[in-house]
Amino acid sequence: MSASALSYICGKLVVQAKMELTSTYKTINEIAYGLDFEYTPHFNQLFKKCKGCTLSVRGGKCHKFVSIGLKKL
Repeated sequence: MSASALSYICGKLVVQAKMELTSTYKTINEIAYGLDFEYTPHFNQLFKKCKGCTLSVRGGKCHKFVSIGLKKL
C-alpha cells in the first residue's frame, strides 16, 4: 500500500526542517522560506498537522503546548 501525497510531503517536510534546525543556524522563518513557504504560519500549520506539535528552535525538538505550560515530547 502506498502512502498518500500528504503523508509523503509531511515526511519530507519534517526530515528537512529538523535537519536544518539541528545542523544550521537558520531560524524557523528562514527554513520555511527555504522550503518555499511564502508565509511562516503556513509552514507551522503544516508541520503541526504532520507531527501534532509545533517546532522549536532548540535542537529541532517537538513541543506540545498544554494548559499548564510547555511539555517536551
